[in-house]
Amino acid sequence: MAEIVNLRQARKARKRQDEAQRAEENRKRFGRTKSEKTLQSREAQRAEALLDGAKREVPSIVGAPTPSGGMRDERHEDDADNGPATS
Repeated sequence: MAEIVNLRQARKARKRQDEAQRAEENRKRFGRTKSEKTLQSREAQRAEALLDGAKREVPSIVGAPTPSGGMRDERHEDDADNGPATS
């Protein structure tokens, strides 16, 4: 004779199994420990600080040649559309 199965319990068991499988997949895909997240964050901050510290500032001298070959003038970037600078 066949075993009697409560369908409500069978549905709940199947749902739990599916959710457990989805949770396992998500842990593999997204899961990192807090220490791993912290370590990665600190490494990113350190790399950014290292790059910022290594930046060279170009002196802005009026009349000095620019890397593109032109000459610098006293205009600001905001005034670029207004024609030549007047002093």
